[in-house]
Amino acid sequence: DYEIYIEHFALNRNGQAPKGWNDYRNGVEWKRSIHNQHKTTLIETYSWQRSEGILQESLRNELESQGVKFRSVPIKDLLQKLAEWVVTWLARLLVKFLNHVRTNDISADELRKRANSGVTNVRQAAFLRLFEKIRDRYEGALRTDQTLDFYDLINRASDLIRNGRSNKSYRYVLVDEFQDISAGRMGLLRSLSTPDTAYYLVGDDWQSINRFAGSDVSLLRNCGQHLGFTQTRELSQTFRYGKGILDPASQFVRKNPIQTQRVMKPTVAQVDDGISIIASAENENGHQVDGLHIALDDISGRVGTINQSDCNVLVLGRYWFNNPDLPPNGRCHGHLSVRYSTVHSAKGQEADYVIVLGLKSARLGFPCKIEDDPLLQLVMPPSEEGELRFSEERRLFYVALTRARRGAYLIVDPDRPSEFVKELRAEHRLRRYGEISDDLRPACPNCGTGKLKESQSGQNLRCTNFPSCTHLAPCCEYCDDGFTVISGAGESECTNEGCDNPASACPKCRTGVLSQRNGRHGPFWGCTNYWAEPPCEFTLDFASQYS
Repeated sequence: DYEIYIEHFALNRNGQAPKGWNDYRNGVEWKRSIHNQHKTTLIETYSWQRSEGILQESLRNELESQGVKFRSVPIKDLLQKLAEWVVTWLARLLVKFLNHVRTNDISADELRKRANSGVTNVRQAAFLRLFEKIRDRYEGALRTDQTLDFYDLINRASDLIRNGRSNKSYRYVLVDEFQDISAGRMGLLRSLSTPDTAYYLVGDDWQSINRFAGSDVSLLRNCGQHLGFTQTRELSQTFRYGKGILDPASQFVRKNPIQTQRVMKPTVAQVDDGISIIASAENENGHQVDGLHIALDDISGRVGTINQSDCNVLVLGRYWFNNPDLPPNGRCHGHLSVRYSTVHSAKGQEADYVIVLGLKSARLGFPCKIEDDPLLQLVMPPSEEGELRFSEERRLFYVALTRARRGAYLIVDPDRPSEFVKELRAEHRLRRYGEISDDLRPACPNCGTGKLKESQSGQNLRCTNFPSCTHLAPCCEYCDDGFTVISGAGESECTNEGCDNPASACPKCRTGVLSQRNGRHGPFWGCTNYWAEPPCEFTLDFASQYS
């Protein structure tokens, strides 16, 4: 309506662009000249305004000077806009939080105690105030409807038994899938205990994959602390698959030192086709259709050699959106019966062959790199990430491999291969179809999932996850041939192997490097993340000794 153009420039108070952005200032002047030529109104904002916290105020003043009239947006309109995504996200978080509270039977007082034992920030305090109201409304609705949910059935049964309101006693208590035990269900088992009670618990800590639902694998390992004296009997023989699947899969899952380290053996007669790796890029719909067909063709040929008239194939993905739209009748390549499932849903199932899709290194890859909301740490079982990164994802991958009786096919992104597949490739001789990149590009220290590649200007390395990650690695100021990157240990290094004097890593943010700049009081060291979001404003006097 006002025919105003707004342009944001990466310039400091002196009108200077970041070091190394050689043509940037020329681009700014060109844009200004275009607006002068066509007599159009241009409002400029600058990076220094954002770093000083006055960007919005400055923009408002400029707009008002051009006659722009501001109007307040009604609260109902704001809420409607928020409802498009924020309310849905918040509702999911509240439901997940509530499920953990109820499955672990955490009282309101216990929840406040946990919150007060750590650092309480504004977000946590606001969330807990809201959650208390949600919890009261939910439990009130249950009382009004005179109904119980699943968690009530477990927790109230425990209370009845502990309070002596149940006259039943049990000589034997049998529990299957014990690796999925939660604190609430352990409380129920504990309430059943008498001097004559014997528990038979069957579980596999290699297949504990439901922490998101409240399961606590440490209860399996430490069940003696809850149920009394225990005696462990290891079942070390598998009847489903042979050494081709067993050896790589069991070696892979045993990498976690706090898990049981038992050695599994197949039955003498058991023979399988092992594990195959297929490189396949995603199509325009995000599906690895080519790799899927290669696997199905190979399976079809193998089935013919063993005179099987029918064969079932289980296609697995980490997420439901990995589903490649299989035929409705579930029949592929003539005699193959094919169905899709997520790995979580496939636990307890088996098939002649398994095809695992979506094996790429990404936030929504396999392993999944999305971290739980910090608020959930108040109610979720403790994580094992300190022992081994992606410990539960590793177990989930093991579950995927071991659904197969005859063979497993791993469909991997050739340019961003999953860390799990790279590990298997390095340690086992597996059949391979197609080329998989041995990506030696530096990892992005900011997001942790992207790789750093040379930008179009050639003046820096940019994260492959741009624009969601805006990290930049600058040219090396010492050799001018490489780029200064931050290693996994938080140290700076130059990509030019002949350079032994890279710039120092920023001691504040640990993802930027210190670059020489000129200020009103002379030269100084400043962090290259000064232009990032959020900015790092660390500086160091040029005369200081820094190492």
